[in-house]
Amino acid sequence: VKKQMEKSQREYYLNEQMKAIQKELGEMDDAPDENEALKRKIDAAKMPKEAKEKAEAELQKLKMMSPMSAEATVVRGYIDWMV
Repeated sequence: VKKQMEKSQREYYLNEQMKAIQKELGEMDDAPDENEALKRKIDAAKMPKEAKEKAEAELQKLKMMSPMSAEATVVRGYIDWMV
């Protein structure tokens, strides 16, 4: 449990550093608009409560990722499929 917690804390710390660097470099300009569009799609979709909660959780995960990562592409596709 301790190792998993340390790993999670390290990942969070590294993601925060990456976001700060990307913000300084101006690489995150398009991401907020895209994330807002996905949020509007989730809110407008007629889906069960559990599905909406999962879509919102995936969106939060997507916000923490680098927009250029392969995992971000998969998560974005999953959210698009859900809505």
